[in-house]
Amino acid sequence: MSGGELPGLGRKSAAFALAALFAIGLNTILACVKDANLPFKKFLASFTGHDWTTQGILVVQTFAVLGFIFLALGLPGGGRLAERSGRFISLFVLVVAASGLGLAAWYLLY
Repeated sequence: MSGGELPGLGRKSAAFALAALFAIGLNTILACVKDANLPFKKFLASFTGHDWTTQGILVVQTFAVLGFIFLALGLPGGGRLAERSGRFISLFVLVVAASGLGLAAWYLLY
């Protein structure tokens, strides 16, 4: 590996990295929806006593379940992702940044 190259992602890393993208998106959506919809917030709180606890459990479960599903299905593209790990990392950074900015904007405006 020379100076500017990134190592390829292995099958397991790629599957769970893709699952993390979905979990990040779900977390952002749940945070906004439950704050805008009090009955939904109360519904989430009814499971564990607090809406944030239930949200956290749902996000972690989504990450784990999707990670194993993607791994079993051979997603995301096996060796192709190893060749494009730089693009995947860029997508990951973009999704995390968009999620963070989206949450910040939501809480500033809401």
